[in-house]
Amino acid sequence: MAIPNEQIMDTWFNLGQDHQILQSVSIMRAFDARIVQVGVVSNGKAWNSATNEMQTAEPLKLEGLDANLLRELQRLQAVGVDVEIREQKIFDGDEGTLIIFAMSMMHL
Repeated sequence: MAIPNEQIMDTWFNLGQDHQILQSVSIMRAFDARIVQVGVVSNGKAWNSATNEMQTAEPLKLEGLDANLLRELQRLQAVGVDVEIREQKIFDGDEGTLIIFAMSMMHL
């Protein structure tokens, strides 16, 4: 299945000490809710459903509360992508921090 120009990406991280990423799940969906691909990282292995490949995953650290989202948005804007954040919610509680945001991007 081809990756659509417009997509919804959901990503969850399970973080350890010092924001080390222990596990992650990413789900890419088309706007009609079809799942385009899923990626899972756990125990040093990464799997991609689009290619059905399993690879070794280097340990990563989640830098910054926003997972470097702001820096990535600035990089996209620098190459001509129109980026708009429509909604942002940050919940910080005993269970950890949950960041939810909605954004749209348009290639100019």
